[in-house]
Amino acid sequence: IMVVVACQKKSNLSENFNCNIENLKDAKQYSDFNKNFKIKIPSYFNISLYYNSHQSEIFTADTTKQLSESFILKTSFNHGQVDFNEEFYHKTDSLIKRNNFELVSSKNDIIKEKNAYWYVVKGIRKEFTYHQLNLILKLSNNTYFSATTDIYGENNINDRICASLSIFNTVEFFE
Repeated sequence: IMVVVACQKKSNLSENFNCNIENLKDAKQYSDFNKNFKIKIPSYFNISLYYNSHQSEIFTADTTKQLSESFILKTSFNHGQVDFNEEFYHKTDSLIKRNNFELVSSKNDIIKEKNAYWYVVKGIRKEFTYHQLNLILKLSNNTYFSATTDIYGENNINDRICASLSIFNTVEFFE
């Protein structure tokens, strides 16, 4: 008798949040308008697509749950230059301060074999305690990918980050 076991490797980002690997149930694959990336999203999530000359975005959320029990995920392919240097970190810090957020954690990383930077902030938005995970991947000298997870409320923050990462981890880029 031969038994074959297949394992899905955790991403660096999933390891940072101690996420269990979860396969998405009842997921459907979507592509952005400009066919730069595709992503698998549970079929019961609400999906919106947007594009302009600088970016192509997919917004998604589980609208079957209360806002304080779910998350909003925005994924975006962007035209423009991003370099993880002192100017980038200064602009990021300024943005965090301008929104009255507190930096919870951050890290330079390699994600999907690309140089990346992610950070989590906490603050108040729409009278809710609010957490946001921001992720930026440098794809080329003039393109980058960003993903933002908005989490409202205080309950199960890490679980909701991990659920959003389960979706993010399905992203594939078209060449």
